[in-house]
Amino acid sequence: MNKYKNKKEEQTKLPMETEPVHILILKMAVPTIISMLITTVYNMTDTFYVGKIGSEAVAAVGIVYSYMSIIQAFGFLFGHGSGNYIAHKLGQHKGREAENMAGTALLLSGIFGVVLGIFSYLFAGKIVRILGAVNGMTSNAAVYLQALSFGIPFIIVALMLNNQLRFQGKTLLGMIGIGMGGILNIAMAPLFIFVLNMKVEGAGIATSLCQLISFLLLFYIARKKSVVHITIKRLQINANLIKELLWGGMPNFTRQAIASFAMLCLNLSIIRYGEQVIAAFTIVNRWLMMTGAAMIGLGQGFQPVCAYNYGAKLYKRVKAGFKFCCTVSTVAAILLTGVCYLFSDEIVRIFTVDSGVISVGKQILRYQCISVPVLGWVIMSGMLLQNTGRYKQATIVSASRQGIVFLPVLGIMVYLGSLKGILLVQPLADIGTFLISLPMGIRVLKFLNGMD
Repeated sequence: MNKYKNKKEEQTKLPMETEPVHILILKMAVPTIISMLITTVYNMTDTFYVGKIGSEAVAAVGIVYSYMSIIQAFGFLFGHGSGNYIAHKLGQHKGREAENMAGTALLLSGIFGVVLGIFSYLFAGKIVRILGAVNGMTSNAAVYLQALSFGIPFIIVALMLNNQLRFQGKTLLGMIGIGMGGILNIAMAPLFIFVLNMKVEGAGIATSLCQLISFLLLFYIARKKSVVHITIKRLQINANLIKELLWGGMPNFTRQAIASFAMLCLNLSIIRYGEQVIAAFTIVNRWLMMTGAAMIGLGQGFQPVCAYNYGAKLYKRVKAGFKFCCTVSTVAAILLTGVCYLFSDEIVRIFTVDSGVISVGKQILRYQCISVPVLGWVIMSGMLLQNTGRYKQATIVSASRQGIVFLPVLGIMVYLGSLKGILLVQPLADIGTFLISLPMGIRVLKFLNGMD
């Protein structure tokens, strides 16, 4: 048995195994929620400022976003895959193995990020046309993507490091790293867009520079302040660790990648309705990302608690954490639904003055409110499945909301030729995913009851 323990690992053990679960989750969730809100601000900042240029520019940003979501998916793949493994090993007091995984993930994410950044820059024009850009959107979208390409390696590695820190219980440190870049982006975006008159390209350059800053901060934190230190001698390519990383991160990657593909299909489906509809969807998606950060952030605060205690065979704590998160997230979802429905017009007006975009955006936002209350269970059950090692079931849940259920419903609505039907696709997909995830989550709870 590996007896490797260090002082910081012992400090992590005490609260993870003894502190009341709801307090522990909240301690981890609050910084995570703030971190997610700041990450969302990255995406919303460009939309907010570019919205002052015009609906065509907003549509271009929306077109590129589906591609950048795939880029972020790789960051979550490396981060969740390695972080989940690290949390399990810390729960088993196998710190050396955790360090090996941290080094492998850093090396892989760095190499992959550089390759993907070069590819994105060289083929930006072709990529945005595949994504559905037409007419004036094409040049704006291509320029924006090329500017973002310089930051792609830093985006992937920063997301990986942030998630590793979160799984070690260092959510506050991760928030600081991500948060600094997000705050700077709020100030730098208008400087590049308006003062330097770089418009859409300026938005991309500002985002890339801020991602570089986040990466540098997170790398320093991971080297000096984390439970599991990343050292040069741990930078290695290990086939077994890569396999564990890919399996552990696949549910999150699948969710992100399929969401991006679904967004691409949605963009291609609504392109015939004009740039105003695309701009409206872009605005609503950005807003829902922010309002959903509370639920997802709470769930991500639950993940390290779940993974650690499951590894330590403390099953009562896993159940207690899951029930607490489901209750809180459902209440939060209901409150968010009320706000979005009552103030839909005012919310869309934050981003645009175009009356056509406002009219469509308000309708989209109200339709989305139909299914938001069920998302608490969907999100928490998926995380429970993933962090108790049920990767296949977790992947199914992850793939359902914007894949297994979403794409067939979208295909039917497109065939019927109904814009209103297309606006209802996501709510219907959410309800379908809830029905899929319900028995899976209940089955895990029954298993945990039997292990007590």
